[in-house]
Parts: sequence; structure tokens; C-alpha cells
Amino acid sequence: MQRLGIVPTQIVNFRVSDARPAVGQTITFTGCLQWHVWPCVGGGIDDVLVNLLKDEVKVGDDYTEGGGWFEIQWSADRVGTYRFKARFDGTWNWMPCSSQEITVTVLTPEQKAEEERRFWLTVAGVAGGVCVAALIGVGLYLEHERRMRMLAMVAARRGKA
Repeated sequence: MQRLGIVPTQIVNFRVSDARPAVGQTITFTGCLQWHVWPCVGGGIDDVLVNLLKDEVKVGDDYTEGGGWFEIQWSADRVGTYRFKARFDGTWNWMPCSSQEITVTVLTPEQKAEEERRFWLTVAGVAGGVCVAALIGVGLYLEHERRMRMLAMVAARRGKA
């Protein structure tokens, strides 16, 4: 049996490009494998294999590079909700570790289109509200400036009289 490493590791910044993809869509999981010895925050670990697990079954892998970063793509094949995590199995000098779980819900293309439509309607509503508020603010400012100019003119006339 191989003895695994002595230096603790951790997977940080584990993210997914879209947690609600449509069937057939490819999403990307990214993260960074680091060594970690308290109280020091370590550096990235390059050239080691990190696995992507979907409901505890390996569905992809990638070698770390550029300071411990990895990027693993997965194509959504069936509608459903799945739990993903990244796992490093360890080496002779690095201890094994896992990331936190990310829940991904795969939608039908119709559900995804409806979700995106609702999102953009919400954005448009918020943006519209912000624009209206900005226009009201500009109008109030212009009215304030007009009144200040009128008061300055009245004060100037009173000073001459």
C-alpha cells in the first residue's frame, strides 16, 4: 500500500460556469489545488490530477497548471439534480482532499429558455426602474438649478434697486 503525503492540501474557489444548464449544454468546473499548512496559506500545486465527481462517480479529470488551477468540462446529458465535487487523491508528498459540493440542476431546453426570458425581463424591469429613477433625479436637479438661478436673479435685482 502506498503511503499518502504529509503536506495538507485544499481545493479552493471551486466554481461552475452555469449551475442550471440545459440538456446538451457543456459547463465548466474550475478550482485551485493548494498546499496548506497553518498558519501559512500555501501555494498552488502543479502537474497533479484532479477528478470531477458527479454523485460520487468520476465523470472527468484534469491536470493542474498555472499555480494549481484546473478546468474540467462536463456535458449535461439528462434532466435532474446532481451533486458535483472535485477530488484530489493525493501523492507521496501531498495529502488527499475534496472541494465543497456544488448542486447542478439540468433543465430541458424549453425550461432554460423560459428561465432566461424571465431573467432578462427582471433585468429590464430593474434597469427600467433605475432609468426612471435617474430621469426623476435629473429632472429634480434641473428644477433645483432653475430655481437657484431665479433666486440669484431676484437677489441681483434687489441689490441694484
